[in-house]
Amino acid sequence: MRRYKVPRLAFINKMDRAGANAFRVTQQLREKLNHNAVLMELPIGAEDKFQGVVDLVTMKATTTTARTARRSGPRRSRPSCWSRRSRCATT
Repeated sequence: MRRYKVPRLAFINKMDRAGANAFRVTQQLREKLNHNAVLMELPIGAEDKFQGVVDLVTMKATTTTARTARRSGPRRSRPSCWSRRSRCATT
């Protein structure tokens, strides 16, 4: 696929499970598969403390509870979100 320059998309699923780590998966995609992996959504918490994700394009958080999902505007955006967003834009 690299020869034909086909873009690839990977989903990181089950962030609420034990051992979940989106950053480790991204690093493994870079090291083992030699892909230019970038997180498009930053997780809020992990494992049993997983609360949702922050979309780095729109800078909006989607938090989940047992029954509903709620999307909120740019709330106290963490500096890590802004730095990850700039990395995403330059890649």
